[in-house]
Amino acid sequence: MDSWEDSHPSWAEAQAPQAATDAVENLDIIDVTKPVPFPFEKDVVFICVDVEAWEKNNSKITEIGICSLDTRQLVHQRPGKDGRNWFGRLASRHFRSVVRQLFEFILIASHSSRILC
Repeated sequence: MDSWEDSHPSWAEAQAPQAATDAVENLDIIDVTKPVPFPFEKDVVFICVDVEAWEKNNSKITEIGICSLDTRQLVHQRPGKDGRNWFGRLASRHFRSVVRQLFEFILIASHSSRILC
């Protein structure tokens, strides 16, 4: 059977949430008119992928969007209000599948035939 010490946090562990809250409350406000005052961690590259599927059959992928942000490009950049100065550093691409183009063609053709009839 586990001892009482094994099943209950130590005093330091019990105080950790309060210490984290105190640290957040004591953070200095970042001046967005100046570059970030600390180094970025390990040259991170953030990558976001957005996949859209056809509503009538989710196994048919119609669009894929990819966006990346390389933090090495932000080293001497001021973030600006809401990070807006960094928006220009986002690299993005948008791809539409052949399946989507086929769906659009069928949709247009079906609307055209209704108009002509």
